[in-house]
Amino acid sequence: MFKAMLALCAAAVVFPQSVQDRPDLSRDLTQLTKTAFEAADARKLDVVVMLRDETFVSIKLGSDKAAAFEASLEGGLHAVFAGLAMQLCDKGELDLEAGVGKVLPELGPTLGKITTHQLLTHTAALHDWQEFNAPTPAERLTRLAAAGTLAEPGTCFQPSTGDTFALGVLLQRVTHSSVIELAEKEVFARCGASGVGVCAKGTSVPGLASALGEREICGSAADLAAFMRALSARKLTSERSWVAMTTGDLLVDGSRTRFGHGMDLAQLADHERVAFGGNGGGARLAVGYYPAFEMTVAVFASGLSDGKPLEVEVLERNLARAVYSVPAPQIRDIPLEPAQAERYCGEYLIGCDRVQVLVQDKHLVLVLLRREPITLLQQGENEFIAEQDHDVAVHFEGDGKRAGSFLLVERGWQTRAKRID
Repeated sequence: MFKAMLALCAAAVVFPQSVQDRPDLSRDLTQLTKTAFEAADARKLDVVVMLRDETFVSIKLGSDKAAAFEASLEGGLHAVFAGLAMQLCDKGELDLEAGVGKVLPELGPTLGKITTHQLLTHTAALHDWQEFNAPTPAERLTRLAAAGTLAEPGTCFQPSTGDTFALGVLLQRVTHSSVIELAEKEVFARCGASGVGVCAKGTSVPGLASALGEREICGSAADLAAFMRALSARKLTSERSWVAMTTGDLLVDGSRTRFGHGMDLAQLADHERVAFGGNGGGARLAVGYYPAFEMTVAVFASGLSDGKPLEVEVLERNLARAVYSVPAPQIRDIPLEPAQAERYCGEYLIGCDRVQVLVQDKHLVLVLLRREPITLLQQGENEFIAEQDHDVAVHFEGDGKRAGSFLLVERGWQTRAKRID
């Protein structure tokens, strides 16, 4: 009886009043998760919502065995490697502003000027590592170097798996250790993520770790949430490093990106959000930390095939939206007239990226580098909302027969694209 009373008191302290006053919230979050799982293609789905250090909901779908929810953590390795790099920086063992050429001579004199800072913030403009087959990590670096960069390093935010690969090799050589073993020891073990370890047979496919010459690493949504919670609580890095991870990078033209040292900073409505995620090894993951309520949301889907993918980041934000009682946007789908399509279609430049606006199935489609095409639903007044993600909007600009530019608004972050055709 005493333990039950103590648990109730602890919950009253941990959970904000706005959560305590909503007894159906846990049920609502569960239903949101089930609906997303049933509408998409994933064999397993693992979701955890934490408020401060307490688990508010834990949802596992697709299997009766909890252990079966372990899956590849490849999609989160850039954030994990960032945590390791910031730890080395805290110890004075890694200079983030120095060129990496001394440690990675395979990049040559030109690409060797790229800094660890640029690898962390995805401003190095390297190609994806998957573009080049190679028997060893060193040979893959050589082939990355031969391909050059997609833009001048430091001028654009260019998410690339090549950055993560080069960062992994750098950490191996600086520490003279296995970067995956370091991740287990210096990151996951220190934050209490007890489920992280060697991937069981059938839970992963060869990915980034294999390209680095190392074994794959698997875990659960609870492990990912523990990692994010430990970072936000400054248990893994210093306050200075956390600030670097959660501050948008400053480009050479003076503009700021929405990405810090390993973390995405796109917010949810008016709420601050720090996040990481990605896909690889047969799994997709998205983890968000919201300072208000000190809430952490981790979504982990595995067993993906060729059908409609489960949009883990959309589900992560929708769960947070439900906790915050942020109303979902009212979306229309106004038919697109031929004259409108002619006005909007064409080629545009966002930073260093060429993007296209096309028409498919009577809808505008935005084709961005390294991302799946985005179908746009017309809202009127030159305004469009992404069908796949209602937190992404496009507003076309200009009074002529053809729009001269558009404003891409992604989760509170604005980028202007200029027509170039």
